[in-house]
Amino acid sequence: MIRAHYTAFKSLLTATPNALVVNDAESANDQVGLYVTLYPDTGERQAIDLADANPLKMWTIQTTVSGDSLDQVNLGMEKVEARLEGVRPVVAGRTCTRIKKLLSRMAERDDDVDPAKFYAVAHWRWYSNPSA
Repeated sequence: MIRAHYTAFKSLLTATPNALVVNDAESANDQVGLYVTLYPDTGERQAIDLADANPLKMWTIQTTVSGDSLDQVNLGMEKVEARLEGVRPVVAGRTCTRIKKLLSRMAERDDDVDPAKFYAVAHWRWYSNPSA
């Protein structure tokens, strides 16, 4: 179930046309241009009734948009938001809520790499439960 939810989320970013370059939890040191790196959790079980008979799973994924310039990062974050905000991931056998942005951090410049890169971070969350 973890892989199915991650794949559903990732496919929203990699769908054509205009697919984004997406990395799984790491990026190459020499990667250039605009790209997104995903850092997923493994889902958290949430009880929705006292009997805990029909638990939800809560999913959170961090997107880190990186680029060669601040403008490139801002464009990348616009693309990420357009593909994720308010969209329901499709996972076989599950019913998912719409994805919501939990938080974002201001774009920053990373001078620890040469040449310097820019990046911005956002956290996304949605819930799923077994389909009826």
